[in-house]
Amino acid sequence: MSMSANKRRRIARRLVRTGLALFLLLLMAAAVFWRWPLHVQAHSHRLGQLLREQPPPDEEDAAPAPAPTSVEEYFRPVGRVPLPKTQNYFPDRTFKPSVDGTSFMEKGLAFNLGELGEESYYVRRTDPATHIYRFLWDRSFEPKIVVRLEVAPNGSAKLVSRHHASNNVGRDIVTERLQNLPARDAAKLVKLFEERGFWTAPADDNIYGIDGSDWLFEGCREGRYHVVKIYTPENGNPLKSLGLDLLEKAGFWRGPVY
Repeated sequence: MSMSANKRRRIARRLVRTGLALFLLLLMAAAVFWRWPLHVQAHSHRLGQLLREQPPPDEEDAAPAPAPTSVEEYFRPVGRVPLPKTQNYFPDRTFKPSVDGTSFMEKGLAFNLGELGEESYYVRRTDPATHIYRFLWDRSFEPKIVVRLEVAPNGSAKLVSRHHASNNVGRDIVTERLQNLPARDAAKLVKLFEERGFWTAPADDNIYGIDGSDWLFEGCREGRYHVVKIYTPENGNPLKSLGLDLLEKAGFWRGPVY
């Protein structure tokens, strides 16, 4: 009887240790998904359905809102900024030209930026006071998204994000979100552009496709302008990681990422 009781105690202790280990593993997995959801998404394919903004911290404990029933319910309309059709967004022959000498990619990216109400940074390159960065995420089957970082002379910055989609009646919808960043947070984002090799990366990766995504990065600082386009980057690409970091900082926390 004594040996049987000891055996039962050993089994109970083993079960408790196993349960605690499983609980800790689940807790760690939940923490990773909550802190790096887009990065996790990039390695786990389509965990989410439509990329959305994360609720502000003071609204996380509020009663959950009803689930949206249509695409347009994800967006809050804002006024659009009309831009001249002749505005020059990129240096000549930045991207691979078509047979007729023009670049379909250049026209397409400029059109997408214009539709989002975004101005040209290339035309502002000669202004030494301009310090600004922009990331355009153009996916084939999801809303177009732009994240813009405008750095002020005192080091603080504005982080602006805009979405683009069309609702079921064909009316364009653009939404916007603005965050004011202190100098410390802004400096961290600026440093990411340097650490991830943005300023030294080639302007065009010369990879093109139909069903995928274009990741466009722009920077204008101290009279220098640089642009980088990459097509459907693989995991491990430092610029893909930069784009995901910008999206998460702007409040986006779900995918799909491709």
